[in-house]
Amino acid sequence: MNKILIVDDDDFALEYQVNTLSNYFDVETAASGELALSYLEKHQPDLIVMDIQMPGISGYEATYLIRQAGHQMPILFLSNLCSIEERLKAYDSGGNDFIAKPAEPTELIKKINTLLSYAQQSCNDAEDIAIQALSDIASLGTIIQFYKQTQQCRTYSQLASAIFETTRSFGLRTSLVFRVNREEIVFFDNKVFNNIDVSLLSSLKNAQRIMEFGSSRAAFNWQYCSLLIKNMPRNDSRSGVMKDYLAYLMDGIESCILRIKTEISLGNTLDTYKNQNAVIKTGIVEIIEHLETELNQLFASFELGHELSQQTETQLLSLITNAQNKADTLMEAGYGIESDLQEILEQFNSPKHQL
Repeated sequence: MNKILIVDDDDFALEYQVNTLSNYFDVETAASGELALSYLEKHQPDLIVMDIQMPGISGYEATYLIRQAGHQMPILFLSNLCSIEERLKAYDSGGNDFIAKPAEPTELIKKINTLLSYAQQSCNDAEDIAIQALSDIASLGTIIQFYKQTQQCRTYSQLASAIFETTRSFGLRTSLVFRVNREEIVFFDNKVFNNIDVSLLSSLKNAQRIMEFGSSRAAFNWQYCSLLIKNMPRNDSRSGVMKDYLAYLMDGIESCILRIKTEISLGNTLDTYKNQNAVIKTGIVEIIEHLETELNQLFASFELGHELSQQTETQLLSLITNAQNKADTLMEAGYGIESDLQEILEQFNSPKHQL
């Protein structure tokens, strides 16, 4: 039962209102504006019925002070003063409605119920707005968490798992395709292969950025990824908000794909250089071994009793030394390439670079 506070200094009017309203509401009374303010310090009625002419502060002044104190309950003015000027004063002070004395019981009850209903609806609207705001904060937090997760993704499969974790938190059923290096990689949130989804995702390559089709399907198409939503909200407002969040999600997906793509490419390049260096090293060893063999054969060709001239010996030793120096230089260069590429890769993976 709603609680009503009646503020009136006229005992007869006060008794009349109490008798009229007590069968429908929990009724409290105050004989002056000052007593009404004191009552509100400890109690919170759902509505106030306010007289205007009272000793001490008037009903206008009491209403103004009630609003200044932050109270939002409806205030219904009940007075003999019924002119347009008085009604305007009532609204300007913070009143919600006005009814002339003596009030017909049915009209008075109807006015009160209308104001209570309006106040309840306003309260519900405020709660809905607050809930939506909290929902928005939670949704943005989900997107931020996704961005953090992508920093740990090193493969396209890991990225797809992070995406599906996020879309499931929004209550969405999805599938997606990554387009990298002229290849399409398709993933399904339920891990069940679906030919229809594959065909649809493939056809989205050159489609518009955000498109809706069917009763509840939508697709988000960025350069390296298309995301298919199978159960978009049908409510226009909710759908619009969801599109914003999914657009943020797609931006994060694109950035992560670029990083993974670059990282994989760099890793492949490093492997290529390692293989090339292995070939170089093997070739150099073979060259040295071959050179040593030829020199040994050359030395063996000299007849016993004939010594090499100092000049010939110096030239031969010089050939060996030069060959070995060149081999060492090439191997050091190979090690240098590996070291440089490894350093680049480590820098690329460092938290500072990711931030």
